[in-house]
Order: sequence, then C-alpha cells, then structure tokens
Amino acid sequence: MIDWQEYSEVPTEDLVEYIRWHDSDDPELLAEAEKAFYAFFFRFTEDLTKKCEIYCTRKGHDKGVAVLIAKRTFAKFKKKTLTYQHDETRAKDFDTGVRLYMYKTARNELIDYYREQNGFGASRFTGEEQLVWKVDDLQVFKEKPEKTGKLKETYDLLQHTLSNFDWKKRLIYLTYLDADVEEGEMPPRHLSKLLREATGLGQQSIRKYNNEVRNIVTQIVDVYAKKG
Repeated sequence: MIDWQEYSEVPTEDLVEYIRWHDSDDPELLAEAEKAFYAFFFRFTEDLTKKCEIYCTRKGHDKGVAVLIAKRTFAKFKKKTLTYQHDETRAKDFDTGVRLYMYKTARNELIDYYREQNGFGASRFTGEEQLVWKVDDLQVFKEKPEKTGKLKETYDLLQHTLSNFDWKKRLIYLTYLDADVEEGEMPPRHLSKLLREATGLGQQSIRKYNNEVRNIVTQIVDVYAKKG
C-alpha cells in the first residue's frame, strides 16, 4: 500500500493510473483514486495556478478568476484521465506532458468562462456527452424503456435504417443525435475527440458521414410521415 503522505515519491504516471479508478464501483479503489487525485492536485497546483494567473492577467481578470480556472482545470483532468494519452503531448517526460495538457485545458476553460459570463457563443453542451453505439443507448430510450406508440415507431425506424450503414457511420450519427448536435453545428470538443479516437477518422470525414446518414434518415422519416 502506498503511503499517500509521501506522495512526492510517487511517479505522476502512477498517480494518473490510480485517478482513473474514480469511476469504480469498488469503494476501496474509489478511495485510492481520491487519495491519488489529492496528491496530484498538490503536486501541480502551484505551477498551474501561476500559469492561470498569467492567462487571466492578459485577459484583464483578477487572481480570483485564475484560482477558479485552475480548479476547473483539475476537475476536467480528473474526468479525462481515462482518455489522457501522454504520447499525444509530444513531451519527453510524463510530468511535462501533464503540464502541457493542463495548460491547454486551462486556456480552453478560460474561453468557456468568458462565454459563460458574456453569453456570447456560450456552449449549450454539458461536457457529459458520450459516444452512443446502439439505438438502445440513446437517452430518449433509456428514459422511456417501454417503447410504445410513436416512440416504438421511431425506434423501429432507426434500427431498420441504421442497419444499412457500417459501424462507424452508425456511431457518428447516434452520437450526434444523442448530443442534439444540430445541422451545421460543431459538436463539443471532447465529443469530437472521442469520435476521432474511436473511428480513426478526421473531423471533416466525421461531419461528412453524419450528414450522409442524417439526410437518408430524414428522407425515410418524411416518407413514413406522408404514409401516415
């Protein structure tokens, strides 16, 4: 068992691995994840807060906002540990990679903060949007598992129509649909990243495939509507 009071001796890479247990159903693993995050926070908080102060000063914000952005950055990193990949940072060592990743996250959080405060281009996405692989996993069907009437018609229509597409196109369309990404709208950054990682496609191809499936589904829905 690691002595968490001596967290300075625990490699950052190991801390991140333990933090990844934060979604575990096992109380012991969950407790270890919290201890690891506590250690991680104290390891990087001074450095990150100073960086946030620099970013905030450039934008005319005080130190109070810098502290807030730092806290939001740590919270975002905790959520993203499952998808964090050191290789993507192109840093020589793990600690530097973590710092670079959090600096980038902090800049994005500051942009989101500005939008929230000014109502300009504020994102309506929650940050909780996830990949949707099956029609059954759409939120509307999770909330109403009993498929009757119009809901059943929609369910059957989607199942039948999407069976004609490969898994990548189904994944992209269902993910956009569940997140309520409107035509011509960009999905939230985290969702775009998840889709790129899952499909191996670039953002342009993802949009193209989504539009392709969306157009066909819309056409079929219109046909069924006229028949009704």
